[in-house]
Amino acid sequence: MVDDANVEAPVHADVPVAANKLTLTGQLRVHRVAECRDQVIQAMQEAAASPEGPRVIELNVEQVDGCDTAGLQFLLMCLKPAPDAVVAVRVSAVSPAIADAATRAAVPLNLLSVATKLIG
Repeated sequence: MVDDANVEAPVHADVPVAANKLTLTGQLRVHRVAECRDQVIQAMQEAAASPEGPRVIELNVEQVDGCDTAGLQFLLMCLKPAPDAVVAVRVSAVSPAIADAATRAAVPLNLLSVATKLIG
């Protein structure tokens, strides 16, 4: 758990976590989806457990340089609404690689850039 909201604590070389921000970098492909999912779940659990912590997790994917359909499915799964939610997940920036993958898969980019998910 990160104690200082202004200090990033590296959880993985490609996935640094701040108190309310999760930045994914590198490839967002089938071989990394489980790892990225675990990072999102950890950030959401920490936010839910913190009495003063942020209730919104910003998922920044601006530095992702490769994405396949598994990566797109992962992002959409992160944003799927849950009925008993206490933490929101929001995509704050989308990389050209993700925009390209979304276009090729006929996924409207606005689904990734404005959607939020609330989880419990």
